[in-house]
Amino acid sequence: MRAGSLRRSTAVFAVLLVLGGVIRRVMPAFGPAADSAFTVLRAALYAGMLLEWLSSVRNRLLPTPARTYILASGGLLLLLLLAQNVRFRPALENPAIYHWCWYIYYIPMIMVPALFAMSCLHMSRGIPGRTDLAPLVPSAALVAAVLTNDLHYRVFVPAGDAAAMNGEAGSYTYGFGYYVICVWVSLCLAAGLVLLVRATRREPRRALPVFLLMPLWSALMLAALLMKNWPFTLPETFCFCAAGLLETCIRTRLIPSNGDYRGFFAHMETPAVITGRDMEVLYATAAPLEASREQMAAALEGPVELAEGLRLHGKAVSAGNVFWAEDESALNRLRQELEDANETIEMENDLLRYENEQKEERARVDARNRLYERAAREVYPAQKRLEALIDRTEPGTEGFRGKMAEICVLNAYIKRRANFVLLSEERSGITAAEMRAALAESAVYLGYCGTAATVECETEKDIPFAAAAAALDTYEAAAEALLGRASYLWIGLRDGELKMIADCAELPETGETPLRAEPGEEDGSACWTIRWEGGSAS
Repeated sequence: MRAGSLRRSTAVFAVLLVLGGVIRRVMPAFGPAADSAFTVLRAALYAGMLLEWLSSVRNRLLPTPARTYILASGGLLLLLLLAQNVRFRPALENPAIYHWCWYIYYIPMIMVPALFAMSCLHMSRGIPGRTDLAPLVPSAALVAAVLTNDLHYRVFVPAGDAAAMNGEAGSYTYGFGYYVICVWVSLCLAAGLVLLVRATRREPRRALPVFLLMPLWSALMLAALLMKNWPFTLPETFCFCAAGLLETCIRTRLIPSNGDYRGFFAHMETPAVITGRDMEVLYATAAPLEASREQMAAALEGPVELAEGLRLHGKAVSAGNVFWAEDESALNRLRQELEDANETIEMENDLLRYENEQKEERARVDARNRLYERAAREVYPAQKRLEALIDRTEPGTEGFRGKMAEICVLNAYIKRRANFVLLSEERSGITAAEMRAALAESAVYLGYCGTAATVECETEKDIPFAAAAAALDTYEAAAEALLGRASYLWIGLRDGELKMIADCAELPETGETPLRAEPGEEDGSACWTIRWEGGSAS
C-alpha cells in the first residue's frame, strides 16, 4: 500500500470514527426509537471499519504466525463490539445476559495484549517456536478466572447483593484478580514493545512514534473510563486504541509488511510469473520465464520439462495462476553425488560391521579361552593326581579294578569342578540340583570302590559359586580319605551345610581343605559337617 493510499485510508477512518462519536452524542435528542436505530448504525459502522482494517492487514502482512495473531486480535475486537451491542440493547431486560456480556468484555481485553506479545515474540525470533505461545497460558487462566468469577469473587467482589452485581458502578468492587489482570496486560504490552525495539535495534527511531503515542492512548482509555460525556464507550475506545497500536507498528515497519507486491515480485530473481485465468501474464520477475500457454496449462496438472534440468511448475491461486521454473541440473548433480556417497558409506558400513563382528567373535573366543584356562587352572592339582594314578595302574595286575574305581571318582570330581567354573560365567550361584547331581555322580563311583553312598538333598536354595566350589573340594578330600575305610556313606545337602555320615570307627585325616570338615557323631556313627555359611578355611 503506497503512502498516498495510506493517508487517504487514515483520513477516512478518522472521519468515520468522529461520525460515530457525534452520533452517540446527538442520538438521545431524537428519542428512544431513533436511539435504537442510531445504535445499530454505530455498531455496523464500527464493525465495517474493523473488517476493512482486517482485510487490509491480511493483504499487507506476509503469511506468518504474526499475521495470524493480529487477525485473531481483530476477531476478538469484533467480539467486544458485539458483546457491547448485545448488552446494551436487545438484552437490556435480561439480567443474566447483561451480566455475562460484561464478563465477555474481558476476553478481548486480556487476550489481545497477549496476542500482541506473541506477535512481537515471533518477530524478534524470526522463526516459529513453542515459546511464541507462552503468553497464552496465563492469559487463558485469567480469562477463566473472570468467567468463573461468580464461583469465587476473586476478580469482582459484590458491593452488596451478589445478584445485583451487573458491571454498573457501585454494584461491585475490584478483587485481587482484577489487579493481576491489569499487571499482566501492562506486562504484555511492555514486553511486546521491548521485543519490537530489540528486533529493530539497527533502526531504533522506527519505534519512536509508538512510544510518543502511548501516552495519548492511555489518556483516551482514562477518558473513556472517567468522563461521562466521552463520545465513545470503554469497549469502543479499547478496540480502536488496540487497532491503532497495531496499525502504527505496521506503518512504522516494526511489524514487517509489504504493500508494493508488484515491485516486490519484480525484484525476485527466480523465473516466475503470475497470470490471470486466461494465462495472460500480470506479474513477472526479473528473470524471464519462457513458456507457452500450452506448457503453462500442462504445468497446472504436473511439472513440465522445459529443457534438460529445467522444470516448469504451476499452481492455481486466487483469481489466477502462478508459474515458476526450477533449474534442477545442480540438484540432479548433487543427487548423483549423494547416491555415490551413500554407496561409499554403505560399503564402509559393511566393512565396519564385518570388523565389529570379527572383534565380537574374537572377544567371545578370548572369553571362552580365559574361562577354559581358569577351569584348567583350578582342577590342575586334581589332574596331576589323576595322571599319577593312571601311570601307577596296569591292566591285569592285582588291585587294577580298585584303582580304576578311584580314577573314576577323581575324574567325576574334575568334570563337575570344571563345570562349576563354566556355570559361574552365566550366573553367580550353583543350584541345589546341580550340587546334588555332582554329589550323586561321585556316589556312583564310590560304590565301585566298595563304599555304598546315598545322597539326599533337603534344600532348594542356590549356593554361591565360591562356597559351592570350596564345599565340593572339601567333600572330595573327605570322600577320598574314606576309601577302603568305610563300607557305607550317607551324604546330606542342607541349607548352608553338607553332612557326611560314615560307618567307620574313626574318621581319617582329610588334609588341607578350603573349608573345615568338622568331625562329630550322629546316630552312633562318625560324621563330618562342612559349612559354608559362617565356616572358615582350615
